[in-house]
Amino acid sequence: MLLFDDALQLQFKDTSVLEYSPVQYGFRCLMDKNQVLWLGYNEGLSAIEIGPRKFRQFLARAERPFFSCRGIRQIGDTLLINSNEPTMLIDLKSGKTKALDWHQQERGNRSIKFLPFITANDGSHWTASERLYRVSAAGTIMEELIVKEDSFKNIKRIWSFFQDQNDAWWVGVGTGFLYRVSPPPAQKSTRFSAYNEFTDLQDAIIWQFLEDEKGIWIAAQNGLYLLDPEKGIIAHYGIQQEGKFYLPAEEFYYIHKDTRDQTYWLATHDGGLLHFSPEADITYRQFSRSQGLPSNELYTIIEDAKGQFWISSAKGLIQLNPETLRFNIYFEEQGITNNEFNRLSYHQTPDGTIYFGGLNGVTSFHPNDFQEIEQEFPIRLSAVHLTREQADGPEDITESVLQGQPIRFYPHDKLLAIDLSMQDYFHADQITYSYQIRSGGRDRKQAWTALDNNS
Repeated sequence: MLLFDDALQLQFKDTSVLEYSPVQYGFRCLMDKNQVLWLGYNEGLSAIEIGPRKFRQFLARAERPFFSCRGIRQIGDTLLINSNEPTMLIDLKSGKTKALDWHQQERGNRSIKFLPFITANDGSHWTASERLYRVSAAGTIMEELIVKEDSFKNIKRIWSFFQDQNDAWWVGVGTGFLYRVSPPPAQKSTRFSAYNEFTDLQDAIIWQFLEDEKGIWIAAQNGLYLLDPEKGIIAHYGIQQEGKFYLPAEEFYYIHKDTRDQTYWLATHDGGLLHFSPEADITYRQFSRSQGLPSNELYTIIEDAKGQFWISSAKGLIQLNPETLRFNIYFEEQGITNNEFNRLSYHQTPDGTIYFGGLNGVTSFHPNDFQEIEQEFPIRLSAVHLTREQADGPEDITESVLQGQPIRFYPHDKLLAIDLSMQDYFHADQITYSYQIRSGGRDRKQAWTALDNNS
């Protein structure tokens, strides 16, 4: 199939479009207002959605074993990707890929996994396994920082680390170990002990740190904590807490501070997305599968230059407008490498490009390629079934309703089922429907009678 623009310039060529339904004769095509190309031929009817490819894929494999990705960092024209396998280096200009030998450098032939990447205050790039390492664009380890004295018998993995405004490192090591490494030149490592009454943090993995004027926020395996560098842990929020410290989630993966109003958005393991305002009377608002999210397990929240949020999850990539609370969801069918992403696997470059790593490679994109396009898809009535009081089964009244007859549903009737469908043939599984029952006009008060025992 060949596709030309208005100037008769070739824009698209593909011979695989019709491979599932060979065309012998009678070929006809029509482009509708939603940029869907309809192809009619002797074997039937096909619909093809026309549009630019928005996602770019790295290290995606067609078959198992997939390449599961952790930390990601773009340094110039080099992309470094940590994984359960050797760290990979990709030249973004040539596309050439090579495996690095960091694992062997640290522990001989012992399997050591490098996980997160961060950019330090001075612009240098660091990664971690059981120590911190400064790396170059060429994939060379330039500097090593020992956080704790380890041994072959007791190796603790670094899950998270960051550098505060005073250039001190805060490092979450294994389960229940938090270290502070003093700023250069001393760089002395000290195990944190100022938990105060919030000792539960000693039993948790730390997933992320965020520093602001309130202190250092800690997203952890058993709650959200606030750390004052001078006083220690001063607050604990979570499902086991009460009053203003209650939040409907057990495990917190990521904290994002909203640039618009200085509130917080929290990605959780079990509570979906929380909009958190610690100073407000009502401290949170929850968004979960009940509101249409594809999963309650969310990993990372990245805000783009236009204020849109991009959220990785256990089931798809979510684009959220925090002002309108409208969201779009992208799956493998739309071009991401895998529906399930990974914790710690994300990066945003200075030019706005976003990377998310998952169970099968890395997905990258630029938010500017995702402009909201208004599309008009009609909603059609598919079926109406009414089960009367004495009836053995439902009665199909679809035809009478389509002819304009009213639906009369009496208190003694058993069940009314109305099926609707939106004629979007490509994203039907992403549509969330809602309805409103109105009686006697919009301005009239409605009286509803509660029924005991739902009967």
